[in-house]
Amino acid sequence: MSVGSRLKKARENLGLSIDDIKNKSKIKKNYLLALENDNFDKLPGEVYTKVYIRGYAKIVGIDPQDILTEYENEKNKDKKIDKTNNRQPKKNKVHILNRDHIFRSILGIILILIVVLLSYNMFFRTEQNENNTSAIEQENIIVQQEDNTSSNDNKELEEETVGKNNTEEIDTEQDNLDESEVNSEDKQNEEVAEKDAEEKQIEETNETQKVDQSKTEQSSLIEDTSKELKIIATDKSWLSITVDGDLKFQGFINADEVMTYSGNENIRIKIGNGIAVKVEFEGELLGPFGKSGEVIIRNFDI
Repeated sequence: MSVGSRLKKARENLGLSIDDIKNKSKIKKNYLLALENDNFDKLPGEVYTKVYIRGYAKIVGIDPQDILTEYENEKNKDKKIDKTNNRQPKKNKVHILNRDHIFRSILGIILILIVVLLSYNMFFRTEQNENNTSAIEQENIIVQQEDNTSSNDNKELEEETVGKNNTEEIDTEQDNLDESEVNSEDKQNEEVAEKDAEEKQIEETNETQKVDQSKTEQSSLIEDTSKELKIIATDKSWLSITVDGDLKFQGFINADEVMTYSGNENIRIKIGNGIAVKVEFEGELLGPFGKSGEVIIRNFDI
């Protein structure tokens, strides 16, 4: 009989449930189930496993040292089985060596092919570069000849353009004199129009300032009828808060957290854990409003 089945059988003979063992030993329920099913891999570690076996054995009346030696024997048996399974026959080793030999020979052939290709590319490129240099030298000779002929043509064109530019400069000077007289009259008209526009802007800004002052005076006379509601959490709870018909908050509130909201008509609170929330409203501390886990809805009219 294994260690786990031995512990389980002793518990059942005493008429104890797994929850009884949990309450007495303070060990998690899933760890106790792992012990009974011999699933020691699900436990935190070797040290904790031995502590849990010793505590469980004391509760059900089994000698802790006896069952721990049994656990050690089972663990050693499992290790021996794993070692025998991990041993590979000699045939497999020979097969692996043959595979390595084949793989190395393939790599050697690939390397030889790469060297041949690289040497061929180097030889081909040197011939191509020699051909390219000879072609470039011939092109440079042709370009120099074309440049000499084009320079002679450019000199003739420059002499013709100089004469044309002198005549055009005389015409443009006369046109600029006429335009300067017209621009002086236009500038005077623009200055007058700018002054009129500035005076209109000053008058409009003064009127808007008077309107704003009257609005602020009227708003100061209106009384603030809103009231404040403070929510105090004593424990974690889900919460939904609606102020004057608008949803302001929905989510979890933690212990010792405080929320404050103010409204003009109505504040509605929905609490997911009735015992976890208190409310301070109009100087009074109200709540808690229900039991643990109870959903509560409270309306506060203003």
